[in-house]
Amino acid sequence: MSGVLEQTGFTQPKQPISTSTSQTAAPSTSPSVASLPTTSSAEQRKDTERMIKEQEAIEIVRQEQKKHREADLRPQAGINVPPQNIPVVHPNLAEVTFYQGGAVPKQETYVPSTDDLKGISHERSIDFDNMVRSDKRYTDVIGNPGAGKSTLSKRLAKTEEYTTFHINFMDLPDDDKLTLPEMLININYPNLDEETWKNAFEWVKNNQSQCLLVFDGLDQADFTLKKKFAKRTYDTKQSVQNIIAGLFNKNYLPGVKIITTSRPHSMLNLPHSLQPNRTIFIRDLSYDDMKSLFYAYTGTRADELWFQLSQNAPAVFSLCYNPLLLQLVIAASLNPSKGVGEITTTTRVFATVLEGLRRSDNTRHSDITALILQVFRL
Repeated sequence: MSGVLEQTGFTQPKQPISTSTSQTAAPSTSPSVASLPTTSSAEQRKDTERMIKEQEAIEIVRQEQKKHREADLRPQAGINVPPQNIPVVHPNLAEVTFYQGGAVPKQETYVPSTDDLKGISHERSIDFDNMVRSDKRYTDVIGNPGAGKSTLSKRLAKTEEYTTFHINFMDLPDDDKLTLPEMLININYPNLDEETWKNAFEWVKNNQSQCLLVFDGLDQADFTLKKKFAKRTYDTKQSVQNIIAGLFNKNYLPGVKIITTSRPHSMLNLPHSLQPNRTIFIRDLSYDDMKSLFYAYTGTRADELWFQLSQNAPAVFSLCYNPLLLQLVIAASLNPSKGVGEITTTTRVFATVLEGLRRSDNTRHSDITALILQVFRL
């Protein structure tokens, strides 16, 4: 589901911390070694040289981060819309207290609704700025598949108030042992030489309040976080789950801010000591935002398809409030398959999408036909 809402134009509110896609930091004010006063002691000069190296290293890392965060706004295959024509929509976010010992919702089982937050409607809505500027150290953003958690994490990673490290849980090795600097910098930017990424990590250690760690997809991790683990030094190679647990409970880098994303069920499996300070639920699109995206994607056929789906296929139409499913429904509607028929059911949506994949030059797996049969049976 990664990147889905980014492709739909799903972004932060109209007054974000920063709408720039650039992570370019302000020029360093650190003096050059050559400009140091001749009266400086050897110890002062050494400290200044160290600070300069660390500052130069973190600037290099920021430039690498900028390259990695250039967003590709192209919609799903089958929707031919220039990125600049995609309207900007904003996430609806609500802070929930259930995971921090708050009142249990009306349902016996906590299942956040994707339409109007039934059962937790009393929780307060928040905006994007509040997520980043809150005094809470550790925040988790939960949401259903395709709701835009990954895209929201990428937007958070573009925040210019912090030096931000964006890490996908699914990309972390579950068997190799790493040091914290390697996990945070080296594996994300492998083209950096060892001296640079080590100096950059030293800057992080010395400037923790200026750093934001964004971990995307806790539910996709290939490992389980445990309550008990051995605390190591920053330079000790250890398991990834040991490092993550140490970050969550302040054993490592206690001054950094952390934001994670996950599906709701993943939070229930976390030991109490590793649970976030607050939890934010990301809701599906509002009616107006869904409609604006629908019309942008369908172009001259907008009125026709809107009427067709809303009147003849209300169950399919209801899927459009989820950003990922919105694109799949539209892609299927714009590119129907003769072998599947008119888009009137959820099954036909997925069957049409899968049929399109089967015909694609990029996919040559005959197993897709068997998969379509399984979808029909479902």
